[in-house]
Amino acid sequence: QETNVSMDQTWIDYRQALRDISYHPNFPYLDDEDWPTAPEWRTMIKVFVNGTFDLIHCGHLALLNHAKSLGDYLLVALDEDERVKRLKGSSRPINSVYERKALLQNLRAVDEVQTFGSDQQLEAIIHAYAPSVMMVGGDYRDKHVIGAEHAKQLVFFDRLDDYSSTQIYNKIKGET
Repeated sequence: QETNVSMDQTWIDYRQALRDISYHPNFPYLDDEDWPTAPEWRTMIKVFVNGTFDLIHCGHLALLNHAKSLGDYLLVALDEDERVKRLKGSSRPINSVYERKALLQNLRAVDEVQTFGSDQQLEAIIHAYAPSVMMVGGDYRDKHVIGAEHAKQLVFFDRLDDYSSTQIYNKIKGET
């Protein structure tokens, strides 16, 4: 039997399903028994990365895979939607924090994703996590890096082949 479902309704259903993933009991997040024990946690090399990760591209994948190669556990801190709007303009993000978080949580390199809406929240996450390695983009070499004082080592990752979510966004809009 044929159904008459509009593309708008299909998109709304898809977006709602992605939101629901975060709360679904069968979604493959770490269960309590899967978390490292306290002694394991203290000896692990913990790696930290943060960003918007709006339109996931090969540059993001290279960064995340390289970050994971530097340690045992990778925590990604993800900018919330209102923060992205403030930093990148009112038309961003393209994907909601729920969608971006679901995508990141399904990447093999990523062990955990937390969200933040302010510099203070970001610093609190970094302070609590106390990373062995904090990786940031190479464009932050001569800038203040929030929370860097809580990491044992700061590593810079240079942009790969000019991959950029903003460039992808502009290309889609026909601006390049």
